[in-house]
Amino acid sequence: MIAKLLRLIWIILKHIPVIKGITFYILRNSRYLFWRFRGGKPVQLGPGNIVFLEEVKNQIGDENNFKLIEFGCAAGPSLIDLSRTYLDSQFLGFDIRKGAVREGQKYIESHKIKNVGLVNSNLVDLEDDISCDFLISRATLIYLSPKDLKRLLYKVKYKVRKKIIFQEIHSRTNTPIKHYYFAHSFKDIFIELGYEELFSIAIEDMYFDNWESKDWRGVSIVLERKEA
Repeated sequence: MIAKLLRLIWIILKHIPVIKGITFYILRNSRYLFWRFRGGKPVQLGPGNIVFLEEVKNQIGDENNFKLIEFGCAAGPSLIDLSRTYLDSQFLGFDIRKGAVREGQKYIESHKIKNVGLVNSNLVDLEDDISCDFLISRATLIYLSPKDLKRLLYKVKYKVRKKIIFQEIHSRTNTPIKHYYFAHSFKDIFIELGYEELFSIAIEDMYFDNWESKDWRGVSIVLERKEA
């Protein structure tokens, strides 16, 4: 009953222009606090994650004995799935949601999974060793402000040895769109940060109803490291 009431209030707020603007501003600026204490999440793949993993596996191909990092891993279902396919590889996930990471760690321990690790960390504060062969993320970078996103992408620019694979919301303009999250202009950010010097960049449209508007679209982003 409470959940239904909150959903009704949310729908009403979204359709009152002035209230909508204030509400979205508050949500954007409290997002780190919200996600940190949101609570647990089961180790379970959703339909969108399953489709994303198909793309990730296609991009990895016949590789094995690699290190893969995921930003926004939640309880780690994607990493656990990949670990069962690539037995000789190592997987590491970072997520701000403490309860979800805890649930994933319990699952990994109880199932004696040796090649997956999960870390509770805000990507904005990430100081761990993030060197890897593959970096993946899905619908996570929308919660970073343009400044925080650029800082993070600058950190990983020289750390990924093979491919970066993202599914995110992409601004239809050359500026970020502010919702209760951010639709970034990834192509412009990559160019600004000098990614073209090191990676070939492919950005393709996806067609998910909730990832599509007049201001942004869902995209699959693959950056492949150029040979030296």
